[in-house]
Parts: sequence; structure tokens; C-alpha cells
Amino acid sequence: MFASLVDQREAPYSTNLRHLSVQAWALREQMSIREISRRTGLARNTVKKYLRAGDEEPRYPKRASSSKLDPYAEKLSTWLSIEATKSRKQRRTLLQLHTP
Repeated sequence: MFASLVDQREAPYSTNLRHLSVQAWALREQMSIREISRRTGLARNTVKKYLRAGDEEPRYPKRASSSKLDPYAEKLSTWLSIEATKSRKQRRTLLQLHTP
């Protein structure tokens, strides 16, 4: 089933799918860690980490920093809402919006 997945070096696939394929190859097909790392392009330590994790998917912390555009968000949304009400020919381009 998972053996038909495309090799990561040819076309990368999502982390969750990679995590599930590592577990499937190890459990169902009794594939060695070295062979799984060869097929997926992952390091052996990463494969071991995925196998130790069990059914739990890898989690990443959310970004705590704010956007650089946050101070201008209200002004930008106002501009965009005003421009959206105009006809296509009357709308200003980005260059016209940003030129003082």
C-alpha cells in the first residue's frame, strides 16, 4: 500500500504522510530502519524518532511573533475594501497605492 508512494527525492510529500509511511513500512512490511531511511531520504535517527513516537503525529510550536504588517493592518484593510467597491477600470494599482 505505502510502497507505491513516490520517493521523497523525486517529489516531497507532507510530514504526516511521511510519518505514517515510516510506521507502515516498519510494522507491516518488516522493513529495516536503514532501508526506510534509504527510501524516504530521512536520516536513520529521524526514522527511529518517528517509530518511537507511535501513533502520535509530530507537533511543531506555533509562531509567537507578530507580523511586520500588524501596525498597518487596519489601514490596508480600509484601502482594500474601498478599492473593492470600485469598478475594475477605476481601481488603483499597487504602485499607485504605495506612491504618496
